Amino acid sequence: MEKIKQNILKIPQSILGYLKNSWKVFLSFKCFLKLDIIFAILFIISLTSPTVSAFTRTLYGYPVVFAVYMAWFISCVVRQRKRGKKFLIDKSRIPEIVSMVVWLVVISIIYLAGRGENGYWAIVYTIMFMTVYMIDYMYSIYDERNVLLTLVYVALFVYAVHSLLSIFMLQNDPFIARQFNAFYFEDIAKYAPLEYKGLGSYTFFTGLAISIPVFAYLITKMKHRVFATILYLLCIAGCFYSAYSGIIIIVMVSLFIMLVYALIFYKNKKRRKVLLAVLLLSVVLIVALFSWMLPHLTNEMYKAKLRDLILVVTEYDIAPRPTSTGEGGEEEETVVIYDEESRWEFYKVSIDTIKKYPLFGVGPYFKTKTVVNGIGNHSSWLDYWAMYGFVGCMPLILFFIFFFRRNMRMSPYTANKVMRLIPWALFMGYGFVNPVFVARNFPVVLMLLIAGSLPCGECVKFKDIFKAKYDKN
Repeated sequence: MEKIKQNILKIPQSILGYLKNSWKVFLSFKCFLKLDIIFAILFIISLTSPTVSAFTRTLYGYPVVFAVYMAWFISCVVRQRKRGKKFLIDKSRIPEIVSMVVWLVVISIIYLAGRGENGYWAIVYTIMFMTVYMIDYMYSIYDERNVLLTLVYVALFVYAVHSLLSIFMLQNDPFIARQFNAFYFEDIAKYAPLEYKGLGSYTFFTGLAISIPVFAYLITKMKHRVFATILYLLCIAGCFYSAYSGIIIIVMVSLFIMLVYALIFYKNKKRRKVLLAVLLLSVVLIVALFSWMLPHLTNEMYKAKLRDLILVVTEYDIAPRPTSTGEGGEEEETVVIYDEESRWEFYKVSIDTIKKYPLFGVGPYFKTKTVVNGIGNHSSWLDYWAMYGFVGCMPLILFFIFFFRRNMRMSPYTANKVMRLIPWALFMGYGFVNPVFVARNFPVVLMLLIAGSLPCGECVKFKDIFKAKYDKN
């Protein structure tokens, strides 16, 4: 009996010893070599996947995503310290980091002051953007561009999978994606299950469409080009099934600009052939979608898209608004997919507010009936100017300038600049006619623009940040 008692008493000690040994293995170099990358992949998936991001908006979702992000940061720092690398400051990024921090402080003060309604959403968007920015920052200062490229390929895979899932769901009801975006908060019980099944909404397809040039260019540098090309073509098909006119325009403009660049300016002959082949396959797929796979959608869907374009600049309607009846057919109430007002009417709401309050705006209004508060809610840059004024938006404007300038200066290769300039210009231009500064959109686009870029600028210790250059000689 005494031996049995002694053995029983040894069990907790044995368990404790096992846990200690497991912790040592967990902290080993080989373990941390992959752990931070795994956390980074999980974080990127939480932004790109409609299914996972639907969970992030639940009560327990945000804490889980934040925990994943913090685990990534800690594991990344620990792994680099084991490799003998210390955390450094990139002096070339200081202007843009400072401007973004100032922007966060400004919108936080406005929110705490009680101006507007639901102003915390701008804070959430900005924090999510800054977390993605830090992923690029960490792997850049440690010169691990291969990790950034891995994250881009993960994003491509997630986009392709959900494009395929969306195609299956949109085949029977092509306007359900637009309904999902327009009426989600009015009928969550109906549309939330669709998102959990993988249906992409406006933010998903907009981020995807803007990222198409980056994906096409990266295929030219990949070893497994066939598999990547299949994923890329699935993304193209998903964009055309989405029923968003602006997204299709972005894809078409991107393909045209890349084609012109590849035929006239691209000097690398081997990669130019690959890029031309990818673009040719894209055109063949688009023609097939219009002539073979989408004949029953063409009459209604693309007339509606033409109607969208006309309504941007005029109040004249050229086609009847499409409707959806749901599963019950004619017995159920018909739902109108498009608003009666033209887009220009929404733009004028924000423009009129800017004229009245150009410097400080009227305060933030998100996810509410913003038109009555002077926000059109259909143009990111006009809406933000109307909400925060020119003075309030200045830090954000400066960040865009500093960020773009650094990325254009970093790369000596023209192709790198062009393939990042195309989506950047599309993103900024599209922001004038549609909302693009949203949680899952902007951070992912930023990730794709900066991933795989050349090493960062001059890295120094914190105490050396403010030293003049002649002090180092």
